[in-house]
Amino acid sequence: MTRTLPPHGTLSRGKYHGCPCEPCAEAQRAYARRRYRQMGYGTWRPTHDAGPVREHIKTLRAAGHTMNSIRVDADVSAATLARIVYGINGKPPAASLAIASAQRILAIKPTDRPSLTPGSRVDATGTRRRIQALVAMGWPVSHLEGRLGIHRRQLIHLTHADRAAIATVEKVAERYRLVHTLDPLQHGVPQQVSNFARSVARRNGWHGPAAWEDIDDPACEPEIDERPAGPGRPEQIDDERVRLLVRDGHSNTQIAVRLGCSKRAVERSRNRTKQKEDAA
Repeated sequence: MTRTLPPHGTLSRGKYHGCPCEPCAEAQRAYARRRYRQMGYGTWRPTHDAGPVREHIKTLRAAGHTMNSIRVDADVSAATLARIVYGINGKPPAASLAIASAQRILAIKPTDRPSLTPGSRVDATGTRRRIQALVAMGWPVSHLEGRLGIHRRQLIHLTHADRAAIATVEKVAERYRLVHTLDPLQHGVPQQVSNFARSVARRNGWHGPAAWEDIDDPACEPEIDERPAGPGRPEQIDDERVRLLVRDGHSNTQIAVRLGCSKRAVERSRNRTKQKEDAA
């Protein structure tokens, strides 16, 4: 799946996508000159307070703009908006953001016509991964149907979809924020059914929520090596991520749910970490 790159002659294209062309190189030089000059004058402000931006996004949404239309119109990533509005990976909403991103968001007026309407079809990477992650946690689609407010047939289709209606994308993203914090076993899913859902995820190579640094970015690779389990082939999970979750007070069961793996995989990970610490 391809992703549209920023245009040539922008800082983003050269700095973050490695474009060697002269317009992109000049954009980086211009940024460096501006930064150096402003630092000399004591006016350098690399970030902008996220509070006013968050309130502006709230105003835009009340006027009919969607998160995806704001993302497109402001040319920012879905992760940037999520960090500002909701916070991600268990962290609170961000206190600041890049000035250029803030300026583009604040430049959108409530009276402007959004580029996207609820029926517009957009990239479904985040939607696909969110549903897959919930199944990897042990949520079967039969239970997700009620949690996400989407028919199970459509949910199954979305686990493999490249594009989806913006209204569906935003509904899944909104409800996922709550559902991925819940243990399916404590919310009506029988153990056997949950185990089957997780086995489906393993067979398909789906990853749990914690595997994604930016779940909406098509270029983002999962950070956890969760190879499908099989005879003589145990699940492999990120030991450091398990260690951090243990440090934060999560139980083995809670960690298994968060990572979309088995409880035994968590126990093996903790044993590996303990062995390394004892040997140090």
